[in-house]
Amino acid sequence: MENLIKVGYDKLDTLIVKDKKYYDSLAVKYKSDKCTEITAKGFDIVGTVGDQWSDLKGPYHGKQVKIPDYQYYIE
Repeated sequence: MENLIKVGYDKLDTLIVKDKKYYDSLAVKYKSDKCTEITAKGFDIVGTVGDQWSDLKGPYHGKQVKIPDYQYYIE
């Protein structure tokens, strides 16, 4: 959070990072659970951005933006 604020992202109040209990889970499982949790709190997810298609799967993803990753690709 400190690093984000230092580089100018000072209008945020929450940073969500992967919980240890999800370290061995697939990304789609973690992200789906987290999106479900966020929307249950009353928030609307208007969009998601990811470099893998699995980043954009699951419920409550809003508009999807797939950005290229030239280092690796997961099928």
